[in-house]
Amino acid sequence: MSDTVLDELPDVVPITEHIADWRGPDLKVDFTGRLVTDVVLSGPVSRNGHRYTEEALAQAAPLYDRKPVFLDHAPNLAKPFERSMRDLVGSVLQPRFEGGRIRGDIQVLDTEAGRVFLALIDSGNPAVGMSHVVLAQRGRDPQIVERIQDVVSVDAVVFPATTLTTS
Repeated sequence: MSDTVLDELPDVVPITEHIADWRGPDLKVDFTGRLVTDVVLSGPVSRNGHRYTEEALAQAAPLYDRKPVFLDHAPNLAKPFERSMRDLVGSVLQPRFEGGRIRGDIQVLDTEAGRVFLALIDSGNPAVGMSHVVLAQRGRDPQIVERIQDVVSVDAVVFPATTLTTS
């Protein structure tokens, strides 16, 4: 989906969310296989004040499959599809809706961005967080997301104002 297509869909807006509890107790890291499992990709209430309906999350889970994971957000949040390959960490595998949240695994590339991502997870640094960028439809109440139209990316960010990594 290009920015031009976004112009043609006035009810669809890009939303960038910081995932407050992405690193749950079941998160596992296989450094040799470069696989991070059981990452929380989205939940029912964001730290940014958005609420996702259960139906929106359940229907959106397959949209995360093979979506890119990047280090940091796009330089221009108004143009979420303009990304650099240098920042590509890997991709989401096996997205699923469990316990009211979308979870997935991240297959990490053996690249500089991938190695930085694994090092950040290994550090346990609470300043590291996950954030997804989605195209969504909101209800009459603009804080309620009724449908996720598409997933642009999942981004690993540092110092997100609204993210905590402890559970």
